[in-house]
Formats: sequence, C-alpha cells, structure tokens
Amino acid sequence: MFARLLFICLAIPLSIGATYPSQTVIGFYNVENLFDTIKEPGKQDGDYTPRGKNKWNSGKYLKKINNISYVISHISGDIIGLAEVENHSVLEDLISTPLLKDYDYVHFPSHDRRGIGTALLYNVRNVDILEAAPLAYKGKNKNQRHILHVKCRIEETVLDLLVCHFPSVGSNINQREAAVNSAKYYADSIYVSDNTSNIIIMGDLNANPSDKILGTFYSAKFSPELRYYNPYKKLYRFGFGTYNYRDKWNLYDQILLNHNILPKLKNSKAHIFIRDFLVVPTGKYKNHPLRFENVIDGRYGYSDHFPVYIILDL
Repeated sequence: MFARLLFICLAIPLSIGATYPSQTVIGFYNVENLFDTIKEPGKQDGDYTPRGKNKWNSGKYLKKINNISYVISHISGDIIGLAEVENHSVLEDLISTPLLKDYDYVHFPSHDRRGIGTALLYNVRNVDILEAAPLAYKGKNKNQRHILHVKCRIEETVLDLLVCHFPSVGSNINQREAAVNSAKYYADSIYVSDNTSNIIIMGDLNANPSDKILGTFYSAKFSPELRYYNPYKKLYRFGFGTYNYRDKWNLYDQILLNHNILPKLKNSKAHIFIRDFLVVPTGKYKNHPLRFENVIDGRYGYSDHFPVYIILDL
C-alpha cells in the first residue's frame, strides 16, 4: 500500500510531503455537520435545510461533500473514522465523488438528537470488513452517539476499531464519564474474549489527552494488557491541537492503541494532518482550522477540526 501524506509530528513543526511504502494509514476526521438538505422527522436538523438558519441548499451541500472528499483523498488513509455525519445518504454521496472511488463505508443510524453519528470509511482494495455493530453507552443516556465497532482485516492482521464521538465539554459530567467508561468496557471485553486482539480507539473524545476524564484508559489500577497507549499526549504537551476554542488549542481528536498493536506504530508517533488549504490564512482566526462557513476568496472551507492519523507497519 502506498500513502502520500502531509503530516505534522514532534520534530517537524511544518507540513511536508512523504511517501510510505507497505504501510497502513489509519485516520480520524470530525467533518463538522455533514448534513443533507432534508428535514428528518424527530431530529433537530432544521438549521441544515434550505429555509433553515444556515440556508443549507444543494449547492452548499455539494461543495461540502466535495471539500471533505478532497481532504480525505489527501490523507490517503486505508481507514478513516468520521464524526458528525448524518446518514447513509451523505456517505453515499461522499464515496460517489471521483476522489473516493476506492472507498466504501460502515455506518449505523444515531440516536443523537440532531441525528449526527460516527462512520468508518475504508479502502476496499486494502481492507476487508469482518463484522460491525453500533455499541450503546452504558447508563441512561438515550440521546447519544453510539460507539461504532468494526472488525476488519488488513494484510494478515485483524484490527478491532472503536470509533467514538464523546459528549461535548458542556455536557453533563456523568454522561461524559459514561461515554469514556463505555469505550473502555467494550475495548476490554474484546481483549478478554481474545487476548490476541489488536484494538484501536479513535475519535473526537472532547477532552485533551492529559485530562482527568480520559485517565481510565491509562490507569495503573488496570493490568498493562488493559491499558491503552495515547501517542497524542506528546503532541499536546508540545502545544499542538486539532480544535481551537477562544484562542486555546485543544487536541480532542485522538487515536489510542492497545499493547498488541502498539509495536506496529511507526516510530511511536502520532500525526495531525495540516495543509495550507485547511488553515485560515489571515485575520483574527489566522492558523485556525478553516470552517466550511468561512468563505475566503470565494471558496468555502472544510471543518472546525484538523484530521489526525497514525502509520502502522503491518
């Protein structure tokens, strides 16, 4: 497999191009409000309709689809987890773009009040899907974005992927903790049923790598086999982020690995995907992610998050 990437890492503060032969690229991207233009009954998605707050018409929608397609094609990932996608329809439109002709997707409807959920794109040339299921949070939180579990094979390696979009920072702390604990519970359950499992947890965790709420993933009270390595801790300590709020960089988008797959992580490094076209070039929000609503020189942006990815030697 060949992946042509532009990346940011600890030793390299600027984006550069590189080619990685015979390696696997796994990424995650919060695509920020990838809605179609149709009101879905029972969902709070009215802002993304032609008469809604955002005047969300077919022209805007297709620009958004093409822009997100452009970003994903440049990541060239074998697997890309997604957050904030509305339904099968938007994913069908996404993989129908010429740039993503080699991709298919896994997605289940969400119970989120706005209808947004998680999904997984995968390159059909390199990845075989073995099974998939939506996993509900433990507890009483019904208006939730479930955890997407996908078991797949790449080369001779089987991976168990958990794609997450945890409740926002302003949400009830019990709901946030339930989401984290649920992801840990499901990951641990996969390992307990098969101690050869290669487990990867990815997503918009709505917490920074060193935040207390994520501590259960690393806690010494668990055996080493049930702890998860977070390579994004180092990037966060060096001041890097994927999401900027009130001029503070947060690294909410992360990829964690269990001890079985960790030796395959190339150079033990995590990456944030940044290119000039993803960044606000001037003004008050210079260097922030270029959101779709930020129209600059007649062109629409992309998302309020930067994508992230890792490289595995499989």
